Amino acid sequence: MSIFRIGRHVRLCRPALVSSRRHYAASATLLASSPSGVDNVEQEPKKKKRKASKPKEPPPEIPEPETVLDNSPVHSYLAQIAASKATVTLDDIERHRPARHANPDRDHNKYTEEYATLQELLSKSFSQKQLLQFLRLYDLKPPKIKSKATFASLVMEKAWNYPPLDEVVRKNRDRTESTSETFELEPPQSFLLLGKDGIDLHNLARKHQLQVAFSAKPLSLTATGLRANINALGKYITEFKENICSETFDIPTEMSLRPEQLQRVSRTAGAFTENCGEGQIRISYKADAPKASLLAKRHATRASCESSPSGVDLLASATPSSTYTSIGPANSLCSLYPFFSARTLPWTTEVGGAFRLRRIGELSGYGLTEHIQREGPLSSINTHLTSLSNKYSDIRSIFQSMNVYDEGKTVTASMGHVLLTTPPKARGKLTPPLEGTLPIDDVFSWLCQNPCDRVFIPSLPAVLSDQDTEHQRLLHRLVYRVFNEQASSNPLQPLKTMRFEMVLQPGASNGGVDVDEPLVHRCLIGEESTIDLMLPERPMDIQILVSNTSALQQEQWPAELTSYVSELEKYIRDETGEQSQPETTPLNFTHNGDLYILDSSASVRQLLSETDPNSVTESLLDLENNRKTSECKVTCDDPSSDAKWNNFIETCDQLSSAIPR
Repeated sequence: MSIFRIGRHVRLCRPALVSSRRHYAASATLLASSPSGVDNVEQEPKKKKRKASKPKEPPPEIPEPETVLDNSPVHSYLAQIAASKATVTLDDIERHRPARHANPDRDHNKYTEEYATLQELLSKSFSQKQLLQFLRLYDLKPPKIKSKATFASLVMEKAWNYPPLDEVVRKNRDRTESTSETFELEPPQSFLLLGKDGIDLHNLARKHQLQVAFSAKPLSLTATGLRANINALGKYITEFKENICSETFDIPTEMSLRPEQLQRVSRTAGAFTENCGEGQIRISYKADAPKASLLAKRHATRASCESSPSGVDLLASATPSSTYTSIGPANSLCSLYPFFSARTLPWTTEVGGAFRLRRIGELSGYGLTEHIQREGPLSSINTHLTSLSNKYSDIRSIFQSMNVYDEGKTVTASMGHVLLTTPPKARGKLTPPLEGTLPIDDVFSWLCQNPCDRVFIPSLPAVLSDQDTEHQRLLHRLVYRVFNEQASSNPLQPLKTMRFEMVLQPGASNGGVDVDEPLVHRCLIGEESTIDLMLPERPMDIQILVSNTSALQQEQWPAELTSYVSELEKYIRDETGEQSQPETTPLNFTHNGDLYILDSSASVRQLLSETDPNSVTESLLDLENNRKTSECKVTCDDPSSDAKWNNFIETCDQLSSAIPR
């Protein structure tokens, strides 16, 4: 089959044709040079060279005929749009911006619907490239997720100030869903968060409308309520923790405090206290209440003095049975009765219950004179006293052993009640530490074997409640005592004391302090001994203070006391109101090698008796903890004088036999 025949059926490409021609030419050459000498074979004709053709000139352009639409405004507008379709301006998208939108907090569903509608409108009106150009015109950073919806949302939220939809959904969920969350706390944080008597946490729960509860293991606070309110509480607790400061304090007495004392100090000062070493405590308080730290230091120092034995002896009246007429057995049986004071107990006393020793019988059925005649006065030789050592003696023998009748001694009697207390764990129980009815001897025998805490609560007899207030004066009183750790070995051992008094208002007729007159003040230093005298057969007990003091000249005052008094005088005499009041009194100072610690700082209003100049009624305000007390004092400035001593005993008889107010 020749190449031409194949070409009829198969369409060859140009390279194939060229190859075929070359093969045919080679075959013809072989035939011409063959020995057979065939002459009738035709030779291949020579190819003619073609001349290059000249390029043709393009035909002349024929202008299209004008139509009616060429001059139409619509055609021009469409042409303008087609030419500017790649260029956009803020006006193009701002015309889609609504004038207002629904409030997501008030109408969540309407806002969600408007948000979705506007997002869909922007996505359909512009391409992704155009929306990206809008972001650049608004100077917004494109998001990582590149889509029409994300670009439109970014324009709405960042440029048009639409609240983010996911945040609106979350807030709506927080406002409608209820849940509970637990916050872990440390002891200082939980104490400060509670506040005094839990009032701070109560107000916090009411503010956020939550139910809260504490758990001990682990220490945590669980809150239940709406999610939004719980989130607000969590934010507050986080900031509250960061606002807590702590510091350590070395107690001057170097005495460690018991757990119940630490609790009282914390509650009174408003700061959390804990032992962190021998004679050292750690104080945690809120940064915006630095005064709580100062109060904690002062209260801890005073409480450390209370942790030592009281140094007060205990006596009780034991009147013989011959004086009884119609009441009670021959041995004068007594019992401990629950006692409820009209005023709060001292802050240094944390007790579960308070009980007073009383003789079994009816006290209210006898008048003032009948009590004294039936039982005998304190000065009677028939009135015996029993002490913790079970030694019997009359009141004169007791005072002789204390050298009361020496020159320079002063005896002061305060009316009130001697109470035996139970530990704080027994709070709310009316069971006394010693049950049953026993003679006084047996009661004191039990007290010797079972030491029991006690406290003296001053009380005002009812006969003094209607005194004339014309003869009164206002004082500022400071009492400092030397801490004595060995006071338990001898309860009658005198304690070194320093008393300072300043007369702020001499009388009721004087409306203020005369700036031209010097302020009257005095400072006494010496020793004091205290005796608690229990009178089970009378409505009131007596605390007797025996002091041997002398005046301390101002040149000999401690520097801390001198500086405080100077600032106080400037404040009192200041008429411009520019002088600030001294914030605190000196907590402690050293004088003649002894460490004096503040025992009390009070404002005192004294009412002087018209009939007895040695009898005064005092209303005290403790400046450390704002505790108020009222008491009646009878003073004998010369016990060696029989007349003054008998008058002193007679007044004590009358006041102790009167019903307390």
